[in-house]
Amino acid sequence: METASIGRARELARKLLKDSGCKGTPVMLKDIISYLKNESGLECAPLELSDATSGFLVEDEDVSGIAYNSGHHVHRQRFSVAHEIGHFMLSHNNQRKNDIDRDETNSAHEKEANAFATELLMPLEFLKKDLKMPIDIDELAKKYWVSKDAMSWRIQDPTVLKYVK
Repeated sequence: METASIGRARELARKLLKDSGCKGTPVMLKDIISYLKNESGLECAPLELSDATSGFLVEDEDVSGIAYNSGHHVHRQRFSVAHEIGHFMLSHNNQRKNDIDRDETNSAHEKEANAFATELLMPLEFLKKDLKMPIDIDELAKKYWVSKDAMSWRIQDPTVLKYVK
């Protein structure tokens, strides 16, 4: 059984934020995607997908690309794109064949991609400054352009919770 490397995923997200010049919230994914396109040719595009599919990463010798569901809410689109960037940065497609039909929601790769996406969209470095009591989940979610659920989960993380003032 493979163990998730959450710390490595978070570190890669922080490195990408730094390398792409991100300095504040909300994290502008278009700037990160532009940076990745210049650095490694990564493309990103919306597609009409079934509601069950949020997005996916395709890689081969000639092209790397992310497709995300154009019918989903913008917050879900942002998380899906960040999640797929995580798979790309963590070289997950180089380690396994893409199998869309298999339920991998609890796999080490999925956990790592989720941790990457969470750190990319709601960086701990930025969140530390915003964690004042009483915490207003709605306001934080708006500031970071994420769903209230995503922000709630992020704040419940013990690595974040310890910074609440």
